[in-house]
Amino acid sequence: MNTMKHRITFQKRLKMVKYITATLMVILVLTLASLTLAQGDYYRTLSTNKRAKNIYVTASRGEIRDRNGLLLAGNKPMFTVQLMKDEIDLKTKDEKNLAMTKLIHVLENDAVKYLNDFNIVLNSYEYEDNSDYLKTDTSPFDRIVSIVQENELLPRILDKYYFSETDSGRFLYLPVKNAINALEFKSVEVPVKVDFDGGKVVYSFKEDVNLNLWFKDHFMSPDLPPKEVLIQLINEDQITIIKKMMEHPITRGLIYEIVSESGLQENIVLTQYSYLFEQEYLSAKRTFMKANSEISMNSTAEQDFAVMFRKNSFKNLLIKDIGEEQDVIPVEELLKILKHDKLAEKINFENASGVVVLTNEEEGIYDTEALIDEIINITLHNNKLEEFLSLTGIPALAQSQMIEDGINTKISIANGYEYTSINGLNQWLKDNKVESGTSAQDAFAQVVKKYDLDESLSRYEKLGVLSIYNEINKQGHLAYVPINFAYGLKNETVAKIEEQFSYFSGFNISVEPVRYYPNGKVASHVLGYIGKISQSSEIETYVNQRGYLPNALIGKTGIEESFEKELNGTSGRKVVEVDSIGNTTQILEETQPIPGNNVYLSIDLKLQEATEKILERNLKTVQSGGIYYSEWGDYQVTTSKMKGRPYVNATSGAVIAIDVETGQVLSMASYPSYDPNLFAMGISNADWESLIPEDELNPLAPRPLYNVVTQTAIQPGSTFKMVTALAALEKGLSPETTIDDAGYVEIGDHTFNCWLYKQQQQFHGRENLYGALRDSCNYYFYTLALGENQRTGEKIEVKLEIEDITKTASDLGLGEKTGMEIYIPAEAASGVPNPTTKTETTKSMLRRWLDNNISKYYIGIEEFTDEKKQTLVNEIVGWIDLDYELTRSEVVNDLMAMELEPEKRLGGLSEGLADRIKFSYLNQAKWTIADTLNITIGQGENAYTLAQLGNYVATIANGGYKHKLSLISNIKNYNNSKTIHEQTPNSEKIDVKDSNNFNHLMKGMHLASKSGLNKQVYSDFPIDVGIKTGTAEKSGTNPITGDTYDSYSYQVGFAPYDDPKIAVAVVMFQGGDGSNCSPIVRDVIAEYMGLTKTEETDVLPIEMEITE
Repeated sequence: MNTMKHRITFQKRLKMVKYITATLMVILVLTLASLTLAQGDYYRTLSTNKRAKNIYVTASRGEIRDRNGLLLAGNKPMFTVQLMKDEIDLKTKDEKNLAMTKLIHVLENDAVKYLNDFNIVLNSYEYEDNSDYLKTDTSPFDRIVSIVQENELLPRILDKYYFSETDSGRFLYLPVKNAINALEFKSVEVPVKVDFDGGKVVYSFKEDVNLNLWFKDHFMSPDLPPKEVLIQLINEDQITIIKKMMEHPITRGLIYEIVSESGLQENIVLTQYSYLFEQEYLSAKRTFMKANSEISMNSTAEQDFAVMFRKNSFKNLLIKDIGEEQDVIPVEELLKILKHDKLAEKINFENASGVVVLTNEEEGIYDTEALIDEIINITLHNNKLEEFLSLTGIPALAQSQMIEDGINTKISIANGYEYTSINGLNQWLKDNKVESGTSAQDAFAQVVKKYDLDESLSRYEKLGVLSIYNEINKQGHLAYVPINFAYGLKNETVAKIEEQFSYFSGFNISVEPVRYYPNGKVASHVLGYIGKISQSSEIETYVNQRGYLPNALIGKTGIEESFEKELNGTSGRKVVEVDSIGNTTQILEETQPIPGNNVYLSIDLKLQEATEKILERNLKTVQSGGIYYSEWGDYQVTTSKMKGRPYVNATSGAVIAIDVETGQVLSMASYPSYDPNLFAMGISNADWESLIPEDELNPLAPRPLYNVVTQTAIQPGSTFKMVTALAALEKGLSPETTIDDAGYVEIGDHTFNCWLYKQQQQFHGRENLYGALRDSCNYYFYTLALGENQRTGEKIEVKLEIEDITKTASDLGLGEKTGMEIYIPAEAASGVPNPTTKTETTKSMLRRWLDNNISKYYIGIEEFTDEKKQTLVNEIVGWIDLDYELTRSEVVNDLMAMELEPEKRLGGLSEGLADRIKFSYLNQAKWTIADTLNITIGQGENAYTLAQLGNYVATIANGGYKHKLSLISNIKNYNNSKTIHEQTPNSEKIDVKDSNNFNHLMKGMHLASKSGLNKQVYSDFPIDVGIKTGTAEKSGTNPITGDTYDSYSYQVGFAPYDDPKIAVAVVMFQGGDGSNCSPIVRDVIAEYMGLTKTEETDVLPIEMEITE
């Protein structure tokens, strides 16, 4: 009964569910019908016209300002063409191709530079025969540039053009517009404009330029026609402008046409299509082939890697100190291989607190370097290098060592050995489904076909479109992130794009923040520059660890690099609703970008500008031998009496000014410098080459990218004498003790002269410490090291040992890093002189020279094997460790017993083997009193940077507080509402017996400003100063000119004398007398103390505004 009742109830409920379901289905059907039939058109239109879109918003990089808030590095808003990958992907192929073609037309017509690193290059120059590359250091590209310049072809080039017209539109390219843009990028005001009319280039003057004023300012005749005005502007930097023009394939083609028509092409051909990666590979190969005869076009990457490693870094890797967490120790691994084959069983390895130590106890050999050489010879003789380089971890360490040694192999070791350019080419071929071995021209055609480009387009138009596709493809999954395709658009270009592409949402004109240095070259070595992430270490740090976009710009050097973490902002993002043509209808979601933090430096912009101008003007005056004019007194610079000419090679120099109370750097300048704006949007090849020294083999050639203040460690000359004086005072010398200058001292067969005796055969007379510093009397300081007046026999109360001097130098901060916040390029710090180091260095130099040359002296009958060579080298180097000194005759006899010709002179050497070993190495290896005498006057083994010298003088001037130098004042958030970091002085009090000793040094330096040539400079100066001049010799000859080098000139100083506020240090390469630096020190002090007459302004530089 109950069962029946439950069944009836269930059936009623089931029927109810069916009714409800049926009703819902009817409602659903009716609703769908309404949506699809009655309201279908409305919703289809709504769907088409409204959709969500992600927009990536770039964050501004933090500003860098000086101590007073003046802008040093900011962000200039620039019109930028952006590619919107997510939008472009929605278009049909025909829509994309037509839009891309028209965009290239606009950009090319206005000569706007856009991203183009597509793998196929059009119109490259090549030598006809590969062997021609090995006969010259001049590339075909550079040779064409020279041909253009030598034959004055520029006017013809400016009149050239390229024009084509298809259904896709009109394509016009004028090389002259490229030249004008290059000039304007250098901040040159160009009053000329060009048009294309009647099939020719037409020149005219701009209507908005005051031509009378312009011609007056540029010292040109107002009668010059527009084209001639443009040519004269280009001629001021013709090579750079021509190279920039030639970065465009059409210009290269047009120039070659002119050159070949004139029969000037020599052995250079124009290659219409070539692979970019292949060009890079061939260039690397040719460079390596010139340096290594074992490398050829047929040698493999693995073989090339081994050759470069063996010749440059094998020994350095084996002897290198061991890191705390280093698992693989190269020398230990190599010994395992050799011992396994019973080749080096007597040699044992020890890790002595991170130092590699090798011993051969059985044979009593404990010279690690000699045993390293033996291991290397065993390895090479038994062909074990390949096996060593195949061990896990060794290739990476080998490559790292080569990079440290300045060798870039351009070889990847990730998956076997291969040139990175070949890997890049293979990947490109694979990505584009092009078979290996396909010619560049055929590959170009295949890629054009892949994207269905209009065949009627010129190859230049096709290349432009392919460059857009290339950038889109590189973007990968980051579709919502805009691609900045072209920077720096002018208003007229923006107008054209906005007018022509209002229908196409794949292109966007955005105002993007571009790094901008409003003061150009000013403080460039402090600020540094930015660039794209490129190195593997940068990819790991910034992309993998910090989440940067792969195409992001980062700080590469200077403050830009050191404070990248603080300066980099956090980009924002918008989710917006857009209509069918890309117009935003509403913002759905928004995350605001957060600009980077602002870094305030310790330098004073006004002082920095003055320092750089003073340095440059003084260098040019010294080069010409003229008069340095100043409101504080004119100075006739000295010239080289020995060479009978001015110091014409005084082309580089540096200055640093320091706050003696805090250690903050007030100004820091190196000459020549560079404009960091060149790097802001990616530096061009032409601009990069302009920063490379013309004479790379000349170590003193001007190097714009080189920070002389921190990177150059050289002898300080007489500026070091305060160190020697302080060491003597600390050891008990009375500053009033007098020493009779007798002109010279003799140590063995070597004479050490006082400068006055050497130049004029005169004496300083009796000198106390103050007078010795004033007159820079070498004889006084020699006597301190000898403990007596050698010429008179008079004893003095102290005798300085080398340890006394080096300890004082170290206490004053010489030889150590100063603490300045510039990490790339690294600050040089070679330490203070050390007798043991000198011996080991000499042994290493002798070993290296013998390794390269001993076989040339062998006269024996037996084969000169590697084992025999190593035995002889070890024995000769071992002579340095003997307890007695070998005579020349003993050296000759021992060499003859070794079957080596002792008197033979190799080409280029003026001495035989015996004399070279005896006098250049054995006699120089042991530390002697002669070495100490050299140290006392700042010569010999001394080598310090200008930054260290400046800090050392500041330490003297502030009474013995050694500061860590700093370039930072503070760091604030992007709107300056919060101080994130406030820099405080970091100093230590030097441990001295009597702090008054610093006053004695300062008194001597004060007297120096009132005597000799310095008196001419400082006599009319209203502030008392303390200074010390110095000179240091540069040995050797200029490999380009064959002339000997002139001396480095120095001056260090502080002011005011009675209450020091500023310390200044100056060096000029080949500047001659130290007094030639005096005007720089004086005028920098005058600027800092507010003595110069300049107009004041309260206006802070701001970013440039865009005219809408």
